[in-house]
Amino acid sequence: MKKIGLLLCVVLMISACTTKFTKNEYGLGVVKETEHAIFYAQANDDETKETIQQLSTYFEQHYERITNMFNYSTKQKTIIHLYTDKQHFHRMIGRQTEGTYDATDQIIKVYTPSNMNSEEQIEEYNFQLVHEFVHAVIQQNNPIVGQIKWLDEGTAYYASLQLELEKEKKKEVDISKAPTLEQLADPHYFSQYGSLAYY
Repeated sequence: MKKIGLLLCVVLMISACTTKFTKNEYGLGVVKETEHAIFYAQANDDETKETIQQLSTYFEQHYERITNMFNYSTKQKTIIHLYTDKQHFHRMIGRQTEGTYDATDQIIKVYTPSNMNSEEQIEEYNFQLVHEFVHAVIQQNNPIVGQIKWLDEGTAYYASLQLELEKEKKKEVDISKAPTLEQLADPHYFSQYGSLAYY
């Protein structure tokens, strides 16, 4: 009986190791599932797993803070698609950015290098993921806010703690040049003023 049990364990272990990396309709497969999220990626290699481990740990550390801040609750896990090919990501979403929340399919889609080799890089992409999660929460709580770009982006920037980044602290922002309401209402404002628009 012990031999049969041992044989069964070996068969199950081999089966688990040889399980195919099954891709979904987006061409991505599940790499990691956490308490509050499911991470999909283009590959299941060691570098991608390590990147997702870093991102998922940070995401889980901030999940409760964000959901409490916005009085948000859901029984569904957040779906996160991770792309390591920047050009492919830009073509797929139709614009040059490093992350987006797609309200039509309720999926966070982010670009992240497969090998994040500096603390600064890890920090930047951790913040990016939480930033997109804030967009997801805002869109699901009140989609109208999501249509007001300066309010949506400003809130995500603030709530994701991106202002805490060292590179952001070093920026000298001239408050006297704050945009008027007319400028903020202009749909081209963000593309014209770049990252300073987030302030």
